[in-house]
Amino acid sequence: NSLEEQDVSDRKTNRNLRIIYAVIALLFAIASTVYWMRFVIFYYDPEKHSDAVFGIITSACTINIVAAFISITKGLFPILSKNE
Repeated sequence: NSLEEQDVSDRKTNRNLRIIYAVIALLFAIASTVYWMRFVIFYYDPEKHSDAVFGIITSACTINIVAAFISITKGLFPILSKNE
């Protein structure tokens, strides 16, 4: 009986930690996007960089942020196999 109670307690703790880490990952993605927007507004000079370079850098940053967010989320919420 105490093992069942411990299992329930572990699952609740695990769920709470997953929620905390998911919120942190989301806040990281939002902060990264805001940082990039501030960089563009205050430091981007169209005379120094072509539109192609700007587009490539923006795409790379966006893809990296989204990939990190998806990887963290998949790690936090794995798909259980049928054997488990």
